Amino acid sequence: MIILSVFMFHSNGYTQEKLPDRANNFSYGFHLLNYQQDFGIGLQLTSPYIARGWLAFRGRANYQFHQHLNDEKETTWSGFGSYQLGIVGVAGMAGGFARFYAEGGVILLTPPASISSNSVEVGGYGVFGFEFFMSSSPNVPVSYFIELGGIGVGAIADKVPGKPIYSNGFSISVGFRGYIK
Repeated sequence: MIILSVFMFHSNGYTQEKLPDRANNFSYGFHLLNYQQDFGIGLQLTSPYIARGWLAFRGRANYQFHQHLNDEKETTWSGFGSYQLGIVGVAGMAGGFARFYAEGGVILLTPPASISSNSVEVGGYGVFGFEFFMSSSPNVPVSYFIELGGIGVGAIADKVPGKPIYSNGFSISVGFRGYIK
């Protein structure tokens, strides 16, 4: 899907020259996320864009919280890590301040022993992203983004009453990225 969208928009004449100069460089970021009902925070690193500015690689490290009932039937939150490695394909640009992209890859969850008998869960994710550069300056160092998509892990909290699934289904994340010269 990423390759198809890159080809489709690239063949329609969209170019990277409309974005700020730093928009294709190495970047770092911070984000808030919600995977199904699991809220979290995270950090990300994105490689420089290659293939004439149409392709990059992104890694993320997140700390999430699964809300559930404990043995006393009280609501509690259990924290866990999740790690993502994905490929970003640019789908187009608009007005020199917005980049549209698709990203997909693999996700690894490390749930606590208090909620799951599995120490690692592996799955996949895919998002559509909208990134906005907030200055017309050619050296703008920051952008803001929103990503909507889905995550498929099949993780089950088998030690929690009701054995709910977690980090599976709809995903949303928002945050910012800083670009390095």
